[in-house]
Amino acid sequence: MAIWLVLARGVAINLNEVETFTVNPLLQSKLTFLKFFQGNNQSSCVNKIFRDNFHSHYSFQFRAFLTSYYRTIIDVDKYLDGILKLCLEYAGVFIIKFYSGGRVMKKILVLFAFLFIGIPFIAYGQDELTYSGSSTIGMSVLQEGGALKAFEAQTGLKFKSVEIPGSGKGIKALLEGKVTLAGASRALEAGEKKEKLIGHTIGYDAIAVFVHKNNPVKNLTKEQLKGIFTGQIKNWKEVGGKDSPITPNTEIAGQQRATMLAFQEMAMDKAPYAKGFKEIDLPRDQIVDVAKNENSLCTVSFGLLAAVSADLKNKVKTVTVNGTEPSDKNIQSGAYLISRPLLLVTKGLPKDDVKKFIGFMLSREGQEIVNKNFVPVRR
Repeated sequence: MAIWLVLARGVAINLNEVETFTVNPLLQSKLTFLKFFQGNNQSSCVNKIFRDNFHSHYSFQFRAFLTSYYRTIIDVDKYLDGILKLCLEYAGVFIIKFYSGGRVMKKILVLFAFLFIGIPFIAYGQDELTYSGSSTIGMSVLQEGGALKAFEAQTGLKFKSVEIPGSGKGIKALLEGKVTLAGASRALEAGEKKEKLIGHTIGYDAIAVFVHKNNPVKNLTKEQLKGIFTGQIKNWKEVGGKDSPITPNTEIAGQQRATMLAFQEMAMDKAPYAKGFKEIDLPRDQIVDVAKNENSLCTVSFGLLAAVSADLKNKVKTVTVNGTEPSDKNIQSGAYLISRPLLLVTKGLPKDDVKKFIGFMLSREGQEIVNKNFVPVRR
């Protein structure tokens, strides 16, 4: 954008001497396109770019911006801060250093990526709805819970992508600008808050302890759970069950999955998990594994039980923890030991379509969707 402001003032810029400071495979071809116009009427050049290549709803805003300023700007430096602010807001940034008449101007200008025809944005556009993170939220709320379909039916807006690699990876993707919305089935950490991440609570969940329906054990204490998952307790008879080996399953270790981390903190006093447990990628499939193995147990979001087929659902049960069941009342009050918030996470305050989606999830219809499998924040 800034380069067009300069061109419109008639400053001769030798595009052959433009030095790029960002790696972009299409940048050089676009500079070649710009060179075609060098020496031509600069206002016509700008107008042609806008006329031929601006089709998004942003075009009117930036057309008005240029119309107001490109003939009157005297000092580019005076407007650099404002241009940078706009650039950061709409994303897609190129930084260049240019020369004029052989003299180094030492100006750093910002050029919007969308001025270059056909270049895909380096970061997702502000308006795009893209989700990555918690499988608890992604599966039980967005997908199978029906939030995505209900939101699209109400607004006509659709998510470009929904990925469920877990809370940690989702937050990492958000920080890297790869998605506009992350899901976390845990509270944000202090370091994440310092990165200006904001968690929007849409509901509450319990990490339930699932066992096979034929298992006679009805309750496990925090100490017993810690013993099982640290490898100190290895037989069901040690906790009031049959003389059979305990075969726990977990999510994939080392992937910073929120459920494993939350359980480790709340039930295991942050002690390390024992090695050798069966590792399963999707939490729903952990429940399926318990349904097929009478000696197994797993700690999974209570809401994910709804994602299991009816025949398998009838083959598992939850046990109480410290004598407390994972009821709505106990989850919301914190009486149930292993409860946690469900967050939609944004980098800074939400804007545009992301703001609309969070508003939808906190509306009556959105909270009814949360209430299918979890405890809503509003009733």
